[in-house]
Amino acid sequence: GIFWSLSHKPEYVAGVISDHPVGIDIEQIRPVQPSLVNRIINSDEQQVTGPVSDAMFFRCWTAKEAVLKAVGAGLKGLSQCRIHHIIDKTTLVVSCHQKHWLIEHVYYDNYIASVVRSEKDVQWILPVS
Repeated sequence: GIFWSLSHKPEYVAGVISDHPVGIDIEQIRPVQPSLVNRIINSDEQQVTGPVSDAMFFRCWTAKEAVLKAVGAGLKGLSQCRIHHIIDKTTLVVSCHQKHWLIEHVYYDNYIASVVRSEKDVQWILPVS
């Protein structure tokens, strides 16, 4: 009855626990090549996202990876995930495995973390600089 997920980078670790399937991913926002953008965010999704900045790219990437962790699919399922709707700067919806997944983001120190969210609020605990 307890679900968990982890993500890590050299500078940070992100973890989440929940009573429903959950996933989390963290990435540093950095420049990306247009060819990678187009491989990860297709033209239909770019109609939803608008112009894909580096921040938007990692917002989409971490959202999709968080969902894939929640469904236990791994990156091989990436082609099945689509950005469905942008709600606001910290929330979007990914469609994957015939379900819509609500994703919440937090930005910290030029990083973005994305977590699969249920009807319950996400309680973010961030290090103090």
